[in-house]
Amino acid sequence: PRSGPAQAEDASAMADGDPDDEMNELGMDEEDLDKVDLSKSVDWAHGLDKFQKIQHQVKTTDMTWKTMDPETQANFDDALAHMTEMGEISGHVDVQCVLGCMYAFGEGVEKDPEKAFTYWKKAAMHDHGESAFNVAICYRDGKGLPPATTGGIIDWFSCNMVDFHADAEEWKAAENGQCEETALRWFKVAAEQNHVLALLACGAAYYHGHGCYMNTERAAEYYMRAVAKKPENIDKMEKLFEKLDVNHDGVLTKQEVIDGHELLNTTAEGATRLFDRLDIDLDGELSLKEFFRKQGYRFDHIAMETTSHAVLKASVNLATLYRHGDGVPKSLFKARALFLEVAANEDEKHAVAKAGARIAIAELNAEIEETCPMVGRRVAVSAVDPRKAGLKDSPIMALQGHQGIAQDFCFKSQKYIVEFDLVPGQLAKLYPKYLELTDHKEGDVVQTTFFSTGHHHISASGDIA
Repeated sequence: PRSGPAQAEDASAMADGDPDDEMNELGMDEEDLDKVDLSKSVDWAHGLDKFQKIQHQVKTTDMTWKTMDPETQANFDDALAHMTEMGEISGHVDVQCVLGCMYAFGEGVEKDPEKAFTYWKKAAMHDHGESAFNVAICYRDGKGLPPATTGGIIDWFSCNMVDFHADAEEWKAAENGQCEETALRWFKVAAEQNHVLALLACGAAYYHGHGCYMNTERAAEYYMRAVAKKPENIDKMEKLFEKLDVNHDGVLTKQEVIDGHELLNTTAEGATRLFDRLDIDLDGELSLKEFFRKQGYRFDHIAMETTSHAVLKASVNLATLYRHGDGVPKSLFKARALFLEVAANEDEKHAVAKAGARIAIAELNAEIEETCPMVGRRVAVSAVDPRKAGLKDSPIMALQGHQGIAQDFCFKSQKYIVEFDLVPGQLAKLYPKYLELTDHKEGDVVQTTFFSTGHHHISASGDIA
């Protein structure tokens, strides 16, 4: 599904196009078009933007939801009316998600867990990642759920992935009461949208056996995806921000946004509307964090730091699995690389995790030195099997004298995994007796280790921070 701010940009451009086409682009069901006054089709975007600006005021000033001044209260009532109207219509998933959060946390309205669940469920039925995650939490904790209609726990263990998709509409529509199996299913729906907290929750569920049988291999898969998680197109957004920031001062003025309207694929008027919508603190400038809202990367109730914390936790869990070979091939080097990333985190909120990572690094250094001291170092093929002397050349004899980096150690075969300079990117397994340490050459570029997640880790030189 398309994100709220992106939808808002599309909706606000309706004056230049066919309203019917635009509403269909927003994912509206055909029967819902008859319920909408197309002359007010941008009201939902207007209401969402108003609410988020008021939410920002509450978080950054002394104003609370119960002490809003008359003008702010009037703006809030207007925003709530628009959002409530559109929240009843299928397809407006971001509005429904925000309405759910409003009722869950009491933001301007009385707390109502049942209403929160209802709005989240509507959006989750359209595979909205954030809403699906919230629905999963409700099923896990038993909050805001309607009376069960299926008699309790589903026989989920007998379902394979084909069944999971085939009966998706049936189980999504069912109300099961508090149920870990159903919670895991909704976590999976959110994980399919690469929701990082859902990826972490799925990994934990499979690791501990919550709502499923224990399966450390599946847990490792979800942890790997969480470690590699990065909001989609974030690099593209950062580069676009840099192009628009012609003054190179780290913020965007309204004029810079208007001047760069072609980069934003809109008109000057559309760029003006976009700036006004994104400038939630009303200071006349857009920070990079505010600019991310263009792609829906952040609602005010979900901080970007949440992703960082979840990735860090997933890194610790995945490192532990690599260290013990639980669900993944044992790799002390990969475990150490992940712990090094955790220890290098600059956020003091993670002080406990960083301290634990440093202890693990010291222990892994000692273990690597004892069991596979060549890992991460330059090696050369230096010995030929004496049993093959005088016979025809073997593959190992053809490698005599070649050098490379010992990228890892396979505990199952008791062989080093070496990447030779001769064929970069190609790996070979060799017994320790065929290798010896050698000095780095002047100007030598030490290879780096890449995990299957695509995450770029420390250099393979073995140097420890």
